[in-house]
Amino acid sequence: MSSSSSSSSSLSPTSSTSSSLSSTTSASVATSQSSFTGSTPWGERQRHAQVDAKTRSDWVAVQKKTFTRWANAHLRRRGQTEIGDLFTDTSDGIRLLQLLEVIGGDSIYSLCNRKYNPAPKMRIHKLENCNLIFEYLRKKELQVTNIGSTDIVDTNEKLILGLMWTIILRFAVAEDGKQGLLLWLQRSTEGYPGVHVHNFDLSWMDGRAFLALIHKYRPDVLPVQVADWLLGKEGGGEAREGREEGPKADVTLAFQVARDRLGIAALLDPEDVVDTAKPDEKSMIAYLSQFFNKFASLTRKQALVDSIVKAITLARKHDQLLSLYNSSSSSLKGWLRTRTHQWQQHEETGRTTAEVKAKLDALHTYRQEEKVQQKARLLEVTKLLGQLRTSQRSNNRPIFIPEEGMSDQALWDVDWPALEAAEGAYEKALIDKYARFSVIDFALTKVQNKLSKIEPWLDSRTAHFTSHLPSSSSSSSSSSSSSSSSSSSCSSSSSISGLEQRLASYYAFKGQVDVYESLLKESQRLLSGHLSEEHAGVGETHDRVAVAEGTMTTLKEIAERFKVEVEESLKLEKELEAAAERYVLLAGKVGFVIDEVEEAIAEPILGNSVEEVEELEERFKNVTENFKNLKEVMLELSRVGEFLTKHGRVERVEEERQATPPAVLLATVQKVEKRIEEHIAELERAREETRRKVRVREEFAEAARGLNAWVQQLSERSNLGGRRSSLQPQDVTKELEALRDEYEMGGRERGRMMVVEEASEAQEAAGVVANGFVTDTVYSLRKEYEELGKLIEARLNDSVTAQAMLMSQTAESDEQMKEVLRVFQVLTTAATVVGEGEREEGGREGGRAGARGEGGCLTQKAFKEGLQALGVVLEDSEADVQYKKVVGGRRGREGGREMGGGGGGMTLAEFSSFVTTALTAGSSREDILGAFKTIATSMGQGREGGKEGGQGGGGGGGRGGVISGEVLNLVFEAQGDCVAYMKEHMPETGVEKLKKRKQGKERGGEEADGEEGEEEEVEVPVYDYMSFVSYIFER
Repeated sequence: MSSSSSSSSSLSPTSSTSSSLSSTTSASVATSQSSFTGSTPWGERQRHAQVDAKTRSDWVAVQKKTFTRWANAHLRRRGQTEIGDLFTDTSDGIRLLQLLEVIGGDSIYSLCNRKYNPAPKMRIHKLENCNLIFEYLRKKELQVTNIGSTDIVDTNEKLILGLMWTIILRFAVAEDGKQGLLLWLQRSTEGYPGVHVHNFDLSWMDGRAFLALIHKYRPDVLPVQVADWLLGKEGGGEAREGREEGPKADVTLAFQVARDRLGIAALLDPEDVVDTAKPDEKSMIAYLSQFFNKFASLTRKQALVDSIVKAITLARKHDQLLSLYNSSSSSLKGWLRTRTHQWQQHEETGRTTAEVKAKLDALHTYRQEEKVQQKARLLEVTKLLGQLRTSQRSNNRPIFIPEEGMSDQALWDVDWPALEAAEGAYEKALIDKYARFSVIDFALTKVQNKLSKIEPWLDSRTAHFTSHLPSSSSSSSSSSSSSSSSSSSCSSSSSISGLEQRLASYYAFKGQVDVYESLLKESQRLLSGHLSEEHAGVGETHDRVAVAEGTMTTLKEIAERFKVEVEESLKLEKELEAAAERYVLLAGKVGFVIDEVEEAIAEPILGNSVEEVEELEERFKNVTENFKNLKEVMLELSRVGEFLTKHGRVERVEEERQATPPAVLLATVQKVEKRIEEHIAELERAREETRRKVRVREEFAEAARGLNAWVQQLSERSNLGGRRSSLQPQDVTKELEALRDEYEMGGRERGRMMVVEEASEAQEAAGVVANGFVTDTVYSLRKEYEELGKLIEARLNDSVTAQAMLMSQTAESDEQMKEVLRVFQVLTTAATVVGEGEREEGGREGGRAGARGEGGCLTQKAFKEGLQALGVVLEDSEADVQYKKVVGGRRGREGGREMGGGGGGMTLAEFSSFVTTALTAGSSREDILGAFKTIATSMGQGREGGKEGGQGGGGGGGRGGVISGEVLNLVFEAQGDCVAYMKEHMPETGVEKLKKRKQGKERGGEEADGEEGEEEEVEVPVYDYMSFVSYIFER
């Protein structure tokens, strides 16, 4: 870091420079000790006193080597010729001018408006080149005194070393900015056992501070045993086994690791630190400043990488949720459409009542299992979309809007109701068909019952009339007419009896034929109704009735023929036969009425509605009226039965005419009377039971509708009405916890879910199989209730996680604030001490006294030192601009004069705000773009083989909005598959040709300065990161 304000550096021999810096260092040391580690030990003060006795030639040798290596490290980056001897190789000014172009970032021509002489032969040419050095430094606002061009040309060692030190301070450390570097070193090594950094020399001689500094930022490059030893862990002493012990070994290890693993040029040798009474402070500062530049930029770069990785992780999470939502919603919509189409088509529903009942059972099973599972999937899809939108809203991403018809709202409001409507229509069709088939079954059962009486009767009558024709009896009677009177009388009596019996059978048939014809006509009437041919039994029964009709016609013809033949021969026993015939007729009527009553009693009580039961009662009432009208018939039947019994003809009537005996008939009538009373009671109970079933169905439907509305309301409220983005995480958590309590109340006694459960139990107790008032079942409602609980719990967990992250970020901010306050206090105190000390030495105008803040504020210089102490990498010019902007802006708001970096200074609040912003990796689109730009630019400038320019600037910066594939690989190598993800979604805009140098070999374990392998040109792809940032922020 460097200062943009004009300053003057007085260059004198090394001894005077060291003496001048000594007082400054002493003040810094005193401040650092008082702020961090207490007073300087007495023994160390003694060592300071002994240092002055060391020969100055040692200082010159160390500084010469250190400054040479520092310069070569920068020249090597541009492929410039390196310095062999710092004094002789710089006498023509060319190497120093090339060095200034590399570290200053501007060419000599761009600042001084003229070029240097690349091949000076004469002294005047060399002097002109050296004059350009001082002109360039003035353009960079660095005034150098007590040295001129002749001192460089004449190789004045002391003054050349002083000039190099001034350049290092200006471009590498920050002019007179050792305090900030020392504070950063103290903060970085704090907490390591046995490491106490008070200065730039004696505190580093044992090597532990170097190792601690490396371990702080890159613990991976040190052996595990060395790290344990540094941290004072048990067994850490084993780190020294197998290698030389002591400070020199530790310093050697630190220098080797810094060079080989971190790319930090070895400006010093271990002997320059260990084998001396006191290391050279300037050389140490030059070397340690490389660690600051390395690690401070590394920390910032890691913060940028973390912000990019966080944004990518969020985008991938959104992609995952989006993909899962699209696949789940698409699959669910497909199922809804398929099922809706299936119900709308009214697929084959069966040709028998049993088949229709099986379809209803299958529908019931579907509602309990498949539909419940799909509704759970719908709730899961809703939860997925809620999680995605909540995350997008919380992270300022565009809210995902599904394609038309694919939103959860469309699934709930369009597709699901369409399914329910089609399903309800299908169920109604099944129920209607089941009801129709039940009526048809009843009608067919009645017809088949009648046919079961008609068909045997027809068969028996047909057999009787065809096998008992009286022709043989008549001829037999004629042939025996000439017999004796007694024989004739007996034969005549027997023949008459038989004929009369046969004639009686005919009249019995005539009395019965009306009954059976009425049964047949009733069967025809039942079949002539609107009986659907869908029912498989209708056609079969039609065929049976048709056969019975044909048989009845044939039987009647045979019977008439039988009657004519019998009447020709039958003259006898008219009264008895008439009585018998009367008895058979009356008995048949009574039997018909009894059959009618028994059929009515056997009619099934379906109980689908109260009206159906009442209609059944009314029909049964009409049937029982016919039964009550049998009273007169039964009296007459009783008289006829008594008459037949008196003459001993009952058994014969029963045997010959298949008539029911009077006693049996009477017992049957009494039994039917009792069954009528029982059936009337049964109908009354059925009516009340049906009323109860209707009531429990309505209660369950009401409870189900209430639960559905309540679940929908809580689901909407769990999204907080779209207010989530405007609420703090703790407020969101509080509202969701209250919502969870309300949800849990729904499952307790008298809660909404418990009401549904009780209504369902009431249905089961009442024997209700299907509820026509609502399509939901207790299983689907129970699943819906459980899914609501999962949804609320998931959103509560998301809120608690967000709250925990906020608390974690707050804790990190508090720790960062402590560090800022600590540095601020050190700098304000140090500025005051240094200022007072220098006034006592002579009160140089514009000297260090200007660093003192007014009322505990930071000056412009102290502000830059504070940034350095906290590891904030910022160019001097940018730091000056920011300081003036903050301090001047405040003064302007207060109505004061515009500050140019002077009085008033920067307050703690302003300093803390600036540092927090600088150290925090943002998450907005602009932050991520800035992170990519910084990485692309910094890595581009650090690459070998960048843009070449003769006397040009320090090129290598990439084109705007693009980043090299090589940079992506280097920076994001440790971030899992992030590189692959970025290259997959980051448009490739072309290729970039890079010249890369192979690393030079080492000689004798030391770096071969200025010696590298051949250049090789490689092509690497270049990617458009701006398009990529737009892509991830659309997720």
